[in-house]
Amino acid sequence: VYFLLLVVVVSFALMNLMTAVVVDGALTSTVQKDQAIMKHYSRMRLKAVNPALKELFRKIDSRGNRNGFVEVRELKQAVEMGIEMPAVIRDMVMHGRLLDIFDLFEANDDDGLTEEEFVDGFGCLSLSDVPLDTMQILHVLRSLRHEVMMLS
Repeated sequence: VYFLLLVVVVSFALMNLMTAVVVDGALTSTVQKDQAIMKHYSRMRLKAVNPALKELFRKIDSRGNRNGFVEVRELKQAVEMGIEMPAVIRDMVMHGRLLDIFDLFEANDDDGLTEEEFVDGFGCLSLSDVPLDTMQILHVLRSLRHEVMMLS
């Protein structure tokens, strides 16, 4: 009787362990699939936004000197004249915030944006979970740090 009870308890414990291993494997697999789906969705969203971003850049540049380089002045003119922004971009950033994010996207301190900087900046903005205000604060802090390092 004692050994029969021991065999039943050990069998039950082993079945529970096997069930736990199977459930853990299923959950891990599901999480990995979810991450892959989210990554794919982000890539698809970026591919959908890229043509609209290039179109917006060309609209802004066409109001200036059409050199493939948008300066702050051109961007201000476009915003003041009420440039029509594609819907996918309107969802990412409000019309008045275009000027605010100009410095954030500018990579090489030449007082202007190339098409690549413009598209890459909005691409990062659309894929990021970090709010725009936080990104701007970080950009200002990095700039200040760089200037302080240059002074010392």
